[in-house]
Amino acid sequence: MISSLRGDLSLFMLRNIYFIKFHSLIRYGIILWSGESKSVKVLEIQKRVLSTIKGLHKREACRPIFKELKVLKVTALYILEVMIYIKK
Repeated sequence: MISSLRGDLSLFMLRNIYFIKFHSLIRYGIILWSGESKSVKVLEIQKRVLSTIKGLHKREACRPIFKELKVLKVTALYILEVMIYIKK
């Protein structure tokens, strides 16, 4: 979906679509996955989606994209959710 909209929408709108469609599923899924190794696959998908938003090739580094778009990686989201749970 993001790759088909990439030519028509701004970076800001693509980022919003990412948060609506993908980020919300990650946060919901973290409760179910816990610390399973399958979260590595989700991280790979997350990197691919963000690379598509920025139009990078497969071999280009993704770390700057996370900082530029202000998106937390799956591992950081897991830590955040655990801290929120502990605080409650």
